[in-house]
Amino acid sequence: MASQDKPESSSARPPTTAELQRQMRLAERLLEEQKGFAPAPRKGKDPDTASTSASLDSEMLRATARAKLDKTVDLAFLVDVTGSARNFIDVARKQMREIVHNVRSMVAPLGTVRVGMVGFRDFCDGDRRIEPFQFTSDVGEFENFLGRVKCDGGGDACEDVVGGLEALQALTWTSKIKIAYLITHTPPHGKRFYLDTQNSGSNWDKFPDIPSQHGAADSALQHLVKNEIQLVCVKVETGTE
Repeated sequence: MASQDKPESSSARPPTTAELQRQMRLAERLLEEQKGFAPAPRKGKDPDTASTSASLDSEMLRATARAKLDKTVDLAFLVDVTGSARNFIDVARKQMREIVHNVRSMVAPLGTVRVGMVGFRDFCDGDRRIEPFQFTSDVGEFENFLGRVKCDGGGDACEDVVGGLEALQALTWTSKIKIAYLITHTPPHGKRFYLDTQNSGSNWDKFPDIPSQHGAADSALQHLVKNEIQLVCVKVETGTE
């Protein structure tokens, strides 16, 4: 996708352990900005023993809660499931399974990985345009959904990526560490999102001049930034440049 600030992309191969660790570290930097839970110093005379004990107990409870929360990772996949995605969906499924396995290995044994997914198609696909799967820590449930998803629909090369980004917002993000992977081989509708050399006529993009997508895209990306969700774009073909 062509824009002034292009998201970081990785190749079509599954991310290496080192790459996943780097992505986790980037997400974990968000935690460093969080303020500690210690209460502000009290002015005047020192608190009595009972109140000191209560404060320490409170701090311990809050610190324990934070440690537990920090070891929880929300991992979501935003995936093109149109008919043309049949060419790469098996590879994408394998990549997603490997990413989930590797991230779970990194946060084990105390951590929890919650996995979600949004499959997107195109404007012409009606109720099947967006196919969401809410976060779960049950990897088997996620794998069952992943296996059931069918690649069909789509009216031209460009797809409703922006609609997928909007649906990504509706997932119940609760963890401090939040990572989303975008897996697609073509960009969203609208000239803003691709190079002129990629445009091969109406079969490429039936909605090249659709300004409503611009504001929606900006809003969706701003939501990711505001909610500290790291977006990783997986390059499948040159169409995702």
